[in-house]
Amino acid sequence: MTKEIMTVLGPIAPNQLGFTSMHEHILADVGFYAKVAEETVPTIDKIFFPAKPDEPVKIENLSFLNHGFFSISKDNTSLLDEELMNAEVKDFNIAGGSAILELSIPGIRGDVEGLRRISEKTGVHIVASTGLYAEDSWPAKYLEMSVDDFSNYMKNEVEQGIEGTSVRAGHLKFAPNSLSSRSEKMVRAIARTSVNTGLAATLHQGLQMTKDDGRRMAKMLIEEGADPQRVVFAHMDKLTFNYPESYQLNNYLLDPDSRRLDMEYAKELLDLGFTLSFDTFGHNWNLEPIGLLNQTDYERLAGLVALIKEGYSKQLVIGCDVFTKMLTRRYGGDGYSRILNFVVPALRNIGTPEVDIQNITVENPARLLAR
Repeated sequence: MTKEIMTVLGPIAPNQLGFTSMHEHILADVGFYAKVAEETVPTIDKIFFPAKPDEPVKIENLSFLNHGFFSISKDNTSLLDEELMNAEVKDFNIAGGSAILELSIPGIRGDVEGLRRISEKTGVHIVASTGLYAEDSWPAKYLEMSVDDFSNYMKNEVEQGIEGTSVRAGHLKFAPNSLSSRSEKMVRAIARTSVNTGLAATLHQGLQMTKDDGRRMAKMLIEEGADPQRVVFAHMDKLTFNYPESYQLNNYLLDPDSRRLDMEYAKELLDLGFTLSFDTFGHNWNLEPIGLLNQTDYERLAGLVALIKEGYSKQLVIGCDVFTKMLTRRYGGDGYSRILNFVVPALRNIGTPEVDIQNITVENPARLLAR
């Protein structure tokens, strides 16, 4: 049977996919993070020049947002402006990008018909996903679902269409920020749906997720019969360093040398057969209010390069995870093109074999998205 990849415009052959970003959001709204910020971010009444929650993103407020208050701005957390996002996707295409895996699912999902229109206008293949985002964002109807309920819901969006449309999901996604009993049910449902539909899945590892949480997810997936070669562990960037110790601002200030590569966890997952995604290129924000540093793109790339040098290029993919306005080009960020403007040229500059770059950007995405 000939394999195909399901895009928002219908099926394509794997060899049509081309250069692919494997972790993006095009039409999405992550406004639920404002509730998380209320619990973790201190009051801002003593901070000079804060952005007000209801005002549009402005250049004079970008520094404030980037230093840890990005979720306070309702405008910043909304990527629902189709004209804006069409222009951002077009930039990706002009830079040489051919396809985007769109990972917005219930909890943050935008208009899937809009994804179809953007794909038609830009010429970029877009693969839509089914699944669920972090539990705090779940619509009420998902809260009491069983493993079978979760699996049936996803299978329906794969076979019939997303939310009553004719746009069919071509990928599975779950984005836990912690592993509650509900989240564990969803992990198992992802595994079963992958087995039943043949689709690959992406599992997000949020800021609160530990390496042991990742190991638990891997164990559950395998117990449920999922093929590790059909599963991507996202946000591995931070987890190829000694996380979380060296990401704590006070620790870093007192001992800068403590921040170093730590590949043990990554290799565990790779040796089990999973694919790892380095997918936050262009994320220059930090969480200063809670004393948490982000990575730099140079550190992300260093982790990626270390694994390429050890022969793992057939199990690696990349992306930018554009999920707020401040990450788009038109609001001061790098947009989807960061992997084309920086990552690939940097790999070539250090002599990375073209076959490895091709694996990461073309061959692995085509293998994962085809069924």
